[in-house]
This record gives sequence, C-alpha cells and structure tokens, in this order.
Amino acid sequence: MTRKILLLTSALILGACSISCSDRFTDTNGHLLDTAQSVYELRSLGKITADEALCYQDRVENHYRLPVDGSVFCDIDEDVAADKFEDAEDILDAVDDALNVNKIIEPIEEEGE
Repeated sequence: MTRKILLLTSALILGACSISCSDRFTDTNGHLLDTAQSVYELRSLGKITADEALCYQDRVENHYRLPVDGSVFCDIDEDVAADKFEDAEDILDAVDDALNVNKIIEPIEEEGE
C-alpha cells in the first residue's frame, strides 16, 4: 500500500512539475516574442542602430537554450528547472530595460533641442 502511495505521489509531483514547466515555458516564450517585437520595431523606426539590434538579437537568442535546459531538468529537478527559466527571464528583462532606456532618452533629447 505504501509503495502505491509513493508511486502515486511521485506521479503527481512530476505532473505538477511538468505543468509548472509548461507554464514557465509559455510565459518566457511570450516574453521572448514581446522583446523580439520591440527590437524589431525600434530598429525599423531607426531608434536603435543595426549593431545595437544585432547585440539584442544575440542576447535574445541566448535565451533559447535556457528554457530548453529547464524543460530537460523539469522531470528530475524542479529547482534547477526554475533557475534556468529565471535566467532566461533575466536575459529578456535586461534587454527590455535597455530598450526602455532608449525609449525614455529620446523624448528627453527631443525636448532639449
């Protein structure tokens, strides 16, 4: 009986972990799409240079391996998986912060002209 309970508990924990990873993947993927869209829009409007856009693109691409690694770890170590997803979010947040700085600086420069 105890063995059945342990097996059931393990299955539920793995299932919960998989759901949690799935949610994390969905969230970071949505964040990735938003960030990539921001880079594209700012580049197409000429608000960032081609070199800056390429730099941001490299950082966004570095995001990809982290959720993949997190998904691999999800079934065996949820804490490690969570760390990978948080690292991916940190990369995207850093790009977002840099892009927000560009958005904030430009109106100030225009007012000063």
